[in-house]
Amino acid sequence: MFKKVLMLAFLCFSIISSGALHAYTYLFSHGFGETWRSSRRYVKRYRWAGREWRNQNYILDGVIKLFNYPDAIFKGLPPRISQVGLAQKNEIDKLKNAYDQIRDENVILFGVSRGASVAINFTGIHDPRRIKAVVVESPFDHIRNVFYGHWFVNALSKIPFLTKDHIFKLFLMFTKYRENGEHPIDHIENIRQDLPIMIICSEEDGVVPCRSTVNLYKKLLECGHEHAYLVKFDTGKHAKLLWSEHGQQLRNVVHAFYEKYELPHNSEFAHHGQALLETCQPSLVDLEQEAKNA
Repeated sequence: MFKKVLMLAFLCFSIISSGALHAYTYLFSHGFGETWRSSRRYVKRYRWAGREWRNQNYILDGVIKLFNYPDAIFKGLPPRISQVGLAQKNEIDKLKNAYDQIRDENVILFGVSRGASVAINFTGIHDPRRIKAVVVESPFDHIRNVFYGHWFVNALSKIPFLTKDHIFKLFLMFTKYRENGEHPIDHIENIRQDLPIMIICSEEDGVVPCRSTVNLYKKLLECGHEHAYLVKFDTGKHAKLLWSEHGQQLRNVVHAFYEKYELPHNSEFAHHGQALLETCQPSLVDLEQEAKNA
């Protein structure tokens, strides 16, 4: 009798251990001017105002870890500019804290815009081993490439004696950003080469220039990274690609990416995204030729 009880306990323990070992948590890193609530654009289902809402196009389905960056404010108010780090230390630390709170699970890290750039810095600096894949939409390589191309900065720079450098330095006076701080283009090369990473962007992005995002993919290739993917669309607004005309394509290719690396996925979506995924590893020569033809 004792042996039977012991064997039953062992089997239960094995099942529990196996479940924990193969569990996955999505860690969501939100953009500037948003909060954790922006995750609703990417999940399969969520509750709001006493109702359950569903997205036909989703790329996050399961347990999700949510948190806010220090600048986030609810109810439509502007962000706390004094707490804006633009993917630097205070935001990297916030993401690390959220990651550390996830116990005994494998992690899929998903980031959007500023949150995508933080995800790259965090992964490159801390080398978090429980992260099994990184998916980032519209990350910037260096904030200068975002700031100097923004329409508002271009408009202000037409004022006599007011240059883009002046505007940049004035803006930085009110934030936690430091020019000698962390920038994604400097840390992406430190992302371990066996870690699958998918980078997503749009030529039409009016906030983070597509070339800024593509620069990160190029750097991965230059460092010999063989598990990097670039998904680039001709159209689509910033941080809203899943709700654009390419929404189904994006959904499908992300699930195909998940399937390839044996991560949780929707088999039907993955099947439809397989052909696109096979085109998402352009070489440096391909990108150079594409730039010449543009």
